[in-house]
Amino acid sequence: MMEIFILLHEYGHVVCGHLKKGNVRHINFPGGADVVVYNKTQEQEFEADMFAFNKMSSAMLQEHGNARAKLDIAMHIGILLKFFELCDSCRRPLELISASHPPASERWKRIAEAAEAEKYPASVAANLDKAFSVIMFGNPEVAEEDAQPEKSAAG
Repeated sequence: MMEIFILLHEYGHVVCGHLKKGNVRHINFPGGADVVVYNKTQEQEFEADMFAFNKMSSAMLQEHGNARAKLDIAMHIGILLKFFELCDSCRRPLELISASHPPASERWKRIAEAAEAEKYPASVAANLDKAFSVIMFGNPEVAEEDAQPEKSAAG
């Protein structure tokens, strides 16, 4: 399922017109290798994510007729994006993270919203953030606590 998302995401760049001539840069590697890379924006990455999510959700809905198909698709995509988030957090230095790709956590947030995961609090998709907090920190509350700014003694 994750492989299908990745393929549809990349196909989404084509369908949405993100790969236009002239919108490229060349990376020269030692030994003379020249790689052409398309310049994409973070918004185009979000658009390609939603293209893939919507295509997969539509196919699942047609095949199974299940209103929770979006949640099932979101869960699979969410696991992939949580893996990407873990990879993002391990990269050193942080400058290596591509400016064209938004943080995986933001990509997951948009997929979860599109799947309306909050309407199904018992679903895996709705609890994916907590599950990964348990895996990473041993406590589902740690990630939420770390995200909150510390209050000063005066305030």
